[in-house]
Amino acid sequence: MRILISTRESNIRDNSTDRNAWGVDSIRVWGTDITDSLDALPVYEPGLTFFVPTVLERDNALLYDGALLALRILFRYICNFRKGINIVLLGTEHLESFLCHFIYPNTIKIPGIYYCLNNQKIVSSTILPLNKISERYQYAPYLSQLGIKLPSSFKSTHSLTNDWCLYKWNSFMGFSKAFDDINLNSLYFDYLKAIEKIKDVKYRKLENNKELKNEILTLREMTSRILLIDDNVRWHKFFREIFSKSNVEFDSIGENFKKLDIDVIKYEIAERIDTFNPDVILLDFRLIEDRDADCRFDYISGTQILSMLKGTFYNPGKSYGRQVLIFSATSRIENILRLKALNADGFILKEKASFYSGKDDTKAIISNMVKTLSESIVRAGFLKKLNAKFDNILCITDSYNYPIDFVESIKHTVDSIRLTSQNNKLNESVLQLIYLDIFKIFESIKNISGIILFPNDFALSVKASTFLQICSHGKSSIYQKSPDDWNCIHKFSLSPIHHKYCKEKNLNFAICAIILFRLGYTQIDDTHWNDIRIIRNTIAHGDNGQLAKRNLILNIDSLKSYILIMLDLIDMILDPTKINEIKPILS
Repeated sequence: MRILISTRESNIRDNSTDRNAWGVDSIRVWGTDITDSLDALPVYEPGLTFFVPTVLERDNALLYDGALLALRILFRYICNFRKGINIVLLGTEHLESFLCHFIYPNTIKIPGIYYCLNNQKIVSSTILPLNKISERYQYAPYLSQLGIKLPSSFKSTHSLTNDWCLYKWNSFMGFSKAFDDINLNSLYFDYLKAIEKIKDVKYRKLENNKELKNEILTLREMTSRILLIDDNVRWHKFFREIFSKSNVEFDSIGENFKKLDIDVIKYEIAERIDTFNPDVILLDFRLIEDRDADCRFDYISGTQILSMLKGTFYNPGKSYGRQVLIFSATSRIENILRLKALNADGFILKEKASFYSGKDDTKAIISNMVKTLSESIVRAGFLKKLNAKFDNILCITDSYNYPIDFVESIKHTVDSIRLTSQNNKLNESVLQLIYLDIFKIFESIKNISGIILFPNDFALSVKASTFLQICSHGKSSIYQKSPDDWNCIHKFSLSPIHHKYCKEKNLNFAICAIILFRLGYTQIDDTHWNDIRIIRNTIAHGDNGQLAKRNLILNIDSLKSYILIMLDLIDMILDPTKINEIKPILS
């Protein structure tokens, strides 16, 4: 079969007169019979030959869009049929001139590719030998010499990276419906298919990757809220598919951002965050494709939105604890470092065709994406609770006229912890540092005259509605089982052991007195104070003996738990509305 590609402007049509004049079996019109999708190409048969003008758009002759189309046609047949076809390029110049100007001059070296002038008489008289190539691998050395690369313009690169990544990720996950609007109709993608960099979609690859499948199932079982901010609606569909059957609440915004001003975009994002209150935000780095192409880093839409979302360490507002992950194709180290400096919590990088070396790449990148999301959900779950408790304690200290130096010390501690937790993984070492910082607040409480008084060497008083004397020279209002173990009941008795113990005025005694008499507890363990103190001694002094006696385990989960318990206890001690004092009655 001999097929001539025509254009709508050429007036060459698929009728018997034109077919006979050109000596072909069929005439296909570019843009009508054959379009970008190349779906109308006929099934392979021996001797199949295409006659393709090197230029389809006369207004841009040096674009050589017809020659590029010829390569795409060749790649499609290599990919789909693994057989050789003939293609004759119909030029308007001598071969030497064409080879000087066409971006891929080695095209003419490919078996079955010919060149002649675009002339009816020459085409009708051209008889070509059968292309005997029968396997894809026979084309490999010729295709490798073409030098076809990803387009260099930002807009083309950005769009193709999204198309590539969507194609690979949807294919791997088996999201068949998500392929409907992915555009893979380009020379670059057809080339990749021809050299087997990518293959036709085979759904449910995930089923053969049990480890990754389990990671995704674990992610879906997490309870969280995730917001995607991206101008590409196809990413909205992809993540909605991932979280369609899960405990994760998913929302997305941005499909109309290409048409909006950055200030309007900021307003819409702020409103959505206020209503949805996400734990994790996936933020596209370039939300306004055309505008961002020419922007300096500081003015790129993603940079501005990140600055709005994260604020500063010392004015974090509601954003602290919420994880903002940059979702982008950018892999430039300077961009990543600058985004990290703006408090980005992590990065999910889109898969790039230029770095692709096989399906294991896709598996590794999706696995990294799933792990990053899972870790961010865990971080947000802890840090948002931590921040809420910080905010409550700071509100109490501001509301009840505590000493300025005490309030400032708490603010300094909070800022230090926010900085530490923002810039580091929440591993055991970091959590131990946070734990010790919070424990210092108890030390500060011991020195607040509004709560604790040391009238002399033999007495300690705590403030409730009145100052309650806890221990005096001759009498004790506490009965304890041992000098170190404050599992106590309030009781009056002569107890000379307290004479010596109270003189030391140590932190443990002061906090125990506050718990027992200001808060009205009968057991210290009801507030976990003994555990809190022992964990602190273990971290600070390596005192593991007491840890073992109380069956305590020091790990990430236990540290997170006790950090929050410490803040609850501080909240109770500082909030006058939570005082439930035990008033001693002397017998």
